[in-house]
Amino acid sequence: MWSVAEDVWVMGHLLLLSLQDIRDRELSFAVLLEFLGTGLICAFVTGTEVCLWPGMTLLLLAAASGEKIGYGDGWLILGMGMWCSAEEIVSVLLMGCVLCTGAGILRKEKELPFVPFLTAGYIAGRYLL
Repeated sequence: MWSVAEDVWVMGHLLLLSLQDIRDRELSFAVLLEFLGTGLICAFVTGTEVCLWPGMTLLLLAAASGEKIGYGDGWLILGMGMWCSAEEIVSVLLMGCVLCTGAGILRKEKELPFVPFLTAGYIAGRYLL
């Protein structure tokens, strides 16, 4: 039962942040902080291990690339580390990158909002694979 509630919580945040990313090309830091904070509290209460390295790596890449990768994407992955295992996060990132690259090639665009592709990767990994 708790797993379903967690999954709904993560999916709801991913969908909300996807819409923000498509519309505004930026993510609400308040929503990201709330996602991260509730995940940290949940992990503490349940004794679940958190996974920080994918999010921290993405935040460092955002800084090193002059924000070609947005800080919001790094904060989102950091928040997902409170809810998902390292394997799940890496899988979501890889699927998101493949989908985003494919869409960029098909649409002949170099800059696309990334969170919708992360959301698609999460859905694919959770429900289709």
